[in-house]
Amino acid sequence: MQETEPATLIPSPKAQKLPDDLVSEAAFRWPGEPMASGGMALIWKGDDKRLGREVILKTPRADDELAPNLRALFEQRVVAEAKILGKLQHPSIVTIYELGKSTVGWPFCVMEKVAGRSLRDRLDELAVEEAAAGKRNLRERLELVSNLVAVLEAMAYAHERRVVHRDITPNNILLGSRGEATLIDWGIARDLDAVGTEPVGLDMSPSTSGRWSTINAGTPPYVPFEQTQGLPAHPAYDVYSFGMTLYEVVAGRTPFEWRQLDDSSARQKQVTDFLDWLRDPPPIAPASPDDQELSGIIAKAIVRDQKERFTADDLLRALKQYLTGELVFSHRYSTSGKVVRWIRKHRAVTVSVMTVILAAIAGLIVWLQLSRQAREKAE
Repeated sequence: MQETEPATLIPSPKAQKLPDDLVSEAAFRWPGEPMASGGMALIWKGDDKRLGREVILKTPRADDELAPNLRALFEQRVVAEAKILGKLQHPSIVTIYELGKSTVGWPFCVMEKVAGRSLRDRLDELAVEEAAAGKRNLRERLELVSNLVAVLEAMAYAHERRVVHRDITPNNILLGSRGEATLIDWGIARDLDAVGTEPVGLDMSPSTSGRWSTINAGTPPYVPFEQTQGLPAHPAYDVYSFGMTLYEVVAGRTPFEWRQLDDSSARQKQVTDFLDWLRDPPPIAPASPDDQELSGIIAKAIVRDQKERFTADDLLRALKQYLTGELVFSHRYSTSGKVVRWIRKHRAVTVSVMTVILAAIAGLIVWLQLSRQAREKAE
C-alpha cells in the first residue's frame, strides 16, 4: 500500500479540545485516495504500523473551498462519533479502536475494518437476478430478514444506552460471508444525554457510499418526516428507518421510489416531492401481500405517527416471534389463522398426527371391506 498523507494538511479553523497524547496520523499507512467520500467525512483503508492490522480511518472533510464553520462542524461530528462508539460495545456495531489527532489539529477515528459488503449491493444484485429469472426469490429475501435481526438487536442495545443512529439504511449495513450483519457509519448519531443542537434544513451532499443523497440528518427514502424537521433525535427515527429497510428487503422496493439523478434541479425536485410524500403519505401497500404477519410488523414500524410505532425492543420481539413460528403478539389472528400458524410451527407433530389419522382411516376402510365381504359370504 502506498504511504501518503491522508489529505492536504489543513489546520483546523478552530482548535479542538483534544488530549495532546492522542495517536497521530504518522502511526498509519494511508492510501493515495480515500475509499469513500461522504458529505462530512472521508473514509480511508489504512494500515496500523504498530500492530500490523488493517483499519478504517475516518477524517473530516477539509476541502479548500469549505467555509471554516463547516470544517469545524465536520470535525465536531468525527469527535462525537468516536465518543458515541466508545460507549457502545456490541458484536453488530462497528468497533472504534481510538481517536487520533493530526499534527495540524484535526481529529480522526481509527475503526475496525469489517469484512463484507453492503446490504445495498446485495439488494441491487438480487434485483438483477430476479429480473433474469422472472420471479422473486422469496427464500433469499427471508434469509436477509433473518440476518437483519442482529442489526435490530444492535439498534435496541444503542437505544438502551440512549444513542440514536439516525441513518439506518441498506448502505450502512454490512453483510458477512456467514450471514453476520454489522451496523456502521455512526457519523450523525446522537447521544441523547449530550448537550448540542442540530442544524435545520437540507444538505444534498452525497452519503458515505457516494451513491445516495442525504439530508442533514438521514437518507431518503428511509428517513421519517419528523426527522426532516430538525426536531430532537428520538429512537422512533431508527425504528422507522429500519422498518423502511425491512420493507425494501421484503418487497424489493421502497414505498417512495427514490432514483439516482445526475441533474441538480431534478435532485432538488425529488427531495421536494419526497418531503411532500412524507407530509401526507398515501396508503402504503403491504410489503408482502401474501404474508399478513410480516407485512403487519413492517407497517407498524413505518406508521406515520411515531407514537404508534414499535419500540426497538417490541419490534425485535415481534420479528423473532415471526421467524420462529410463534404467534406475533402485535398481530390479530382469526381462528383459522391460529390453526395454520400452529401447524407451521409444529410440523413434525402435525405429520405424525396426520399419519396416525390416515392409518386409522385406512384400517377402518379395510375393516369395513372385510366385514362386507364376510356378510356377503354368509348370505
